[in-house]
Amino acid sequence: MALDREAFMAASRGARRYHVIDLPGLGAARLQSLTQAEMRALRRSLRDADGNANKERLDRLDGLLVAATVVDDSGARVFSDDDAMGNGLDWMDGGPWAVLCDAVRRHVGWMAEIGWKPIEDAAKN
Repeated sequence: MALDREAFMAASRGARRYHVIDLPGLGAARLQSLTQAEMRALRRSLRDADGNANKERLDRLDGLLVAATVVDDSGARVFSDDDAMGNGLDWMDGGPWAVLCDAVRRHVGWMAEIGWKPIEDAAKN
């Protein structure tokens, strides 16, 4: 039987999903899902007031996703946006970083849609 609107809305209110992954050489990382509001805010932060790509934030998109998603056992973020935008995450070994970024994108459902202007603009430059 298909889920009706009322059941769908009730099931989706405030619930987060969590997933623990193993990072080679580093240990476990706990990932939380992001709400649609959090995803929209992150997407909005990748554009300036005129709708143009914010190249600095686009360059650090993986770090911003990691910062928003990796949490401790109580659900508190492990990394800040400042960690992502500064050099706080640059020290991480590229292998585990790739595993982490891939797992984060899959867990939150983040995919840049073809035709999304900031991605197209960044690709041109």
